[in-house]
Amino acid sequence: MTGSVTPEADRTATTNTKMSIAECRKVFGERAKDCDDATVKKMRDWLYQMSALALDLVKENSITSVDDLKRVLEEKNKGKPI
Repeated sequence: MTGSVTPEADRTATTNTKMSIAECRKVFGERAKDCDDATVKKMRDWLYQMSALALDLVKENSITSVDDLKRVLEEKNKGKPI
């Protein structure tokens, strides 16, 4: 599977506006039905942190495709337990 990292995706993930709790509930669907707002907020914030880390990895390694990402992750994790 190949894909590319687009400038649009970069801009979307780096804006300062976060999704509302209601928007998150809609996206999470059934997985968040038993969660209170504080838990949904923690889930949202964790996902934003993970996307920021992913974007940093993409920028630092000039990743332009899923194949590039796989290669970089394999190199960084070489010799580490799974």
